[in-house]
Amino acid sequence: MDMKREVAILSLVTYFLFLGAGSSQMFLIPYLNRTFSNVLNSLVLAVVYMSIILGILLLNVPSKGRHLKNMLVFGVTGYVVFPFLVFLTKEYILLITSSIYWGVTVAFFWISTLFIVLNISDEKESGTSSGTIFFGAWLGTFFGTNLLGLVQKTYGYDLVFPAAAFLSMLAFLPIYFLPPSIEEVSKKVKLKDLLVMGGSKIVTFFYFLSCFGYGILIGSVSCVVSSTLGPSMIGPILSGYSLISALFSIYGGKVSDLIGRKKTFIIAFFLGALGLFLGSISMNPVTLIILCILVGFQGSAAPVNAFGWIGDKTRESGRLSSICSSFVWNSIGVTSSLLLSSTIYEFSGSYQTVFFLFGILSLFCSILAHFLK
Repeated sequence: MDMKREVAILSLVTYFLFLGAGSSQMFLIPYLNRTFSNVLNSLVLAVVYMSIILGILLLNVPSKGRHLKNMLVFGVTGYVVFPFLVFLTKEYILLITSSIYWGVTVAFFWISTLFIVLNISDEKESGTSSGTIFFGAWLGTFFGTNLLGLVQKTYGYDLVFPAAAFLSMLAFLPIYFLPPSIEEVSKKVKLKDLLVMGGSKIVTFFYFLSCFGYGILIGSVSCVVSSTLGPSMIGPILSGYSLISALFSIYGGKVSDLIGRKKTFIIAFFLGALGLFLGSISMNPVTLIILCILVGFQGSAAPVNAFGWIGDKTRESGRLSSICSSFVWNSIGVTSSLLLSSTIYEFSGSYQTVFFLFGILSLFCSILAHFLK
């Protein structure tokens, strides 16, 4: 298998998915705020992320082997179905049902994608290869948030989600060019292996808390921007997060491979804390852009570091378990931050309080990273 070719194709797939449905997450909670409460709206996205765990458990259903290319195709369907249903219905139970479906398909897509990437990459290139995949996702998010923001400004919310579904459909095209000989996955993942990524509790803990940043972005920052500057500004303000994440995903993988996982964790969490503390002081457009950029460093460094660490420390036979474990903790992290931030806001009535408390967590991780071995 040609490593560069396969990584490029998979990066293009993630680009289209996040050009559409991935970017629509930024608009979902402000959109639903017109119908439901902030906590209920956060729960819609929280269910998506928790359902990723359900998808991982379904991978353990006895099978003769799942062809990775078929898993990719199934994974893409969720990115198409969910935004279409958001457009078609305002029934809360249907929204939750579609959230469950999307979460399950997300698990199938990302696990198969990263399983392919790590298995075709040399140990010294594992961080760079995984970073390339995340680069596609974040570059798609950068252009997608601005494109969907333009759709919202021109046509209103009614066309944002069907447009997102259409853009995600484009991801089916590059999958066609993957070789049909991609191996099958028939390994079972032990539940106990899901609790710790590659056997490292501290890396697992860092990865869990680093995912808080994205939850705050789609749950709190998007609502601040929508309510103070208007929903059409969600794209321009929040795209700083995705742009920095895209750049750091591709170059950060190389930096992580070069200077080591420990230093990358320390710097990333410190910058994340700085951005959140700045947002707790002031929420004008400039500080919100800076917040998104600095938290973007944190949000992109953690997955690149984690998957690079998996490639460094685990053998091929243990990588599937490590990948699944990372998505379990990603799901729990984003879900926790969505629900915690919405709850804190309900009680305090201030998003600045939300930013301050999560800034303390990021600073704590930066300090704790000094003890990583």
